[in-house]
Amino acid sequence: MNVSGISNERLKDFETFDVLRDDGDQRAYVRQEGLTQIAVNDHIVGRLKMARHKAEQDAIKNLARYKFSNFGYHAARWVTLNRIIGDKKPNPFKYLVDAARGKA
Repeated sequence: MNVSGISNERLKDFETFDVLRDDGDQRAYVRQEGLTQIAVNDHIVGRLKMARHKAEQDAIKNLARYKFSNFGYHAARWVTLNRIIGDKKPNPFKYLVDAARGKA
């Protein structure tokens, strides 16, 4: 398998993050330092940003329905996608963490 010119030997150096879409899975290969040449494509970055927005909406929806484990899953998805995209958008759940620390 050759993904955008990356040989099979080099693929093992990458981590795989699956971003679910309505019509199937889209895989982006990233290194620890951020996006690689594959994910630099504006189309893929745009889809990653849409997935991050959906993760935020899903987290809020599940929190409102008292589904705390689902909230945690989607909030963690948001954090992971934010790290992959690399634009360092502020975490929308920070105020919840701060409030919880105040109660602890």
